Amino acid sequence: AAASHDLLQPISAAKLYLASLRQTKDDAHRENLVTRIETAFESVESILEALLDISKLDTGAVSLNRTQVRVDQLFRTLQNQFNEIAARKNIEFHMRSSHLCLSSDATYLLRIMQNFVSNAIRYTNHGKVLVGVRRVPGALRLEVHDTGAGIAEDEIETIFGEFKRLNSAQHVPGMGLGLAIVARACELLGHELTVNSVEGRGSTFAVTVPRCHAPEVIDHPRDISMAESSSLDGLIVLVIENDEHVRQAIVDLLEGWDAAVLDAADFEQADQHIDALSMPPDVILSDYHLDHGTGVDAIKSLRRRYGKIPAALMTADRSDQIALDAKENGIAMMHKPVSPRALRSMMAYLRS
Repeated sequence: AAASHDLLQPISAAKLYLASLRQTKDDAHRENLVTRIETAFESVESILEALLDISKLDTGAVSLNRTQVRVDQLFRTLQNQFNEIAARKNIEFHMRSSHLCLSSDATYLLRIMQNFVSNAIRYTNHGKVLVGVRRVPGALRLEVHDTGAGIAEDEIETIFGEFKRLNSAQHVPGMGLGLAIVARACELLGHELTVNSVEGRGSTFAVTVPRCHAPEVIDHPRDISMAESSSLDGLIVLVIENDEHVRQAIVDLLEGWDAAVLDAADFEQADQHIDALSMPPDVILSDYHLDHGTGVDAIKSLRRRYGKIPAALMTADRSDQIALDAKENGIAMMHKPVSPRALRSMMAYLRS
């Protein structure tokens, strides 16, 4: 019931904004409505992703991939994601990073830290949010400190339940699912989760993660998120997507970024386009589930004919087998719904 309510609210708002959009002739009002519609659908996307995570964690349908995770890379991702959000609230957002290495599942560890930072910024109206790392025996403790509202001691356990939110936070955006995911992920990974808070003065959320035995690394590889500032002018992109509306939306977006786009519904059409052009595309962007075969099959076939073209897969299917299939064939992957920012970053990254 709580999930249905939280899903229907932004969908209802989006329908009303669309009705207003049809009627208005004022450009400024139109732009404002478009922004509100985008925000509404982002809320829907967040809820669905959170419900998928909860479902996978509760049913045990999770395959952990424990690897070496660089603290500096993890923190750089958080900084890129939350810098602007904190700035809009006039909150000081600081990082105290490290070149040390952790042993964890990179995806779930990032999700845990994203929830910590997101909540810290959401419940801090003025002051600071600090993300740091502390050495403990055999491990590192990743900490997020804030100077926000804080939590009463008898309410700390409550915040880790599904759709549970403090009475003092009812008017703050959020679904009450983030910390439920954090608690399940920490239990699954065997990472200690701790919370210290003083009501009215702020909170510290922390996760303790084993250190890996690799030596400290000090190089700074290029972050994919920085690629979005690169130009796509002249980039030839082959888009393979069997849904006509989705395909046209991707084409319009890429052409708006000055890319040259070939679009096809399947491998046969894609092959015909390349043959007519007499040169291979710079990048292939393909859906996974096509009417005839898969996107991985299409990319492999095109590579056999035209060489190893950089490629990315788009799919709403989050199965481990698809991720493994893409990885084994050197194909990048994005999960639908794909944000324009992520798509542009991926295109620029593949071009480079």
